[in-house]
Amino acid sequence: MHENHEAAPADPQKTIRGYECSKCHGTNRRLWLDPGLGRHEGTPLMCMPCAECDEAKTRPPHWTSARHKGIGDAIGRYLPAVPLETGPGYYDPHNIPKERRWWWKSLKLDPPDHQVS
Repeated sequence: MHENHEAAPADPQKTIRGYECSKCHGTNRRLWLDPGLGRHEGTPLMCMPCAECDEAKTRPPHWTSARHKGIGDAIGRYLPAVPLETGPGYYDPHNIPKERRWWWKSLKLDPPDHQVS
């Protein structure tokens, strides 16, 4: 969803057009993607609460993501969606440059008043 084909800004407060949750439409926060759906422009992205809610539908009761356990950034099958600097699409979650990972980690997880529209 990196629709403007510009490099992702280094400043986390600057919005990347199209970098928003496909469920609640939240922006300026960390987003995740399902790598099974691809890493290209237009891949659905989800914020933390939406990804955890979606993943919990396929998990046993009381499931907790690795991110909540403090052992990584994965939310089940969902992995960090870090926009490429060179154009549309997202980095392979296992090959994100350090400065891009810092950019992603500097974004908010989610506002306390999160609501799915």
